[in-house]
Amino acid sequence: MKKLQQLKSKKGFSLVELLIVIAIMAVLVGILAPQYIRYVERSRQSSDVQTINSIANAIQNTTLDPFLEDAIPSGSGAHITVTWTTATGALAVISTATSDDLTAITNSIVGIIGSNETARSNLVKTATSIAMVYSLNSDGSGEISIETNGMPTTGSSRTDFERMVRNIGDIDHKS
Repeated sequence: MKKLQQLKSKKGFSLVELLIVIAIMAVLVGILAPQYIRYVERSRQSSDVQTINSIANAIQNTTLDPFLEDAIPSGSGAHITVTWTTATGALAVISTATSDDLTAITNSIVGIIGSNETARSNLVKTATSIAMVYSLNSDGSGEISIETNGMPTTGSSRTDFERMVRNIGDIDHKS
């Protein structure tokens, strides 16, 4: 008899109360999970844009370096292309400059970035490489354009990425 009274006096959660709590938690997770996933994706894109901006800044600093003024290609069709392989993070520099000048340009860009490899991209699933092309204009200014290979031509990830890198500006090249 005493044991029966002790069991009745112990309070606990009923099965219905536990099911209600689980249902409320499931609704909250269902509402918050998509937002969290969007924030994580934007964070990954932001990381890639930061890498692209650092490469673009390295190109800009290299083209404005007075010690490399003679090494920077000039004239019609002159360009410097830095390709970032998204799967490995490897950087490759191609230019219309002579081989010695290309070596100096490559060393400068790699020196500014700190390595000839960067972090792997978070866009690996969509883009295979991203190329930043510095083109010298006839008026002595330059501009950087960004070309993506293997990225979808439509979709929210492309438009978000393009929106984030749209503000990489023009370069005034000393001639």
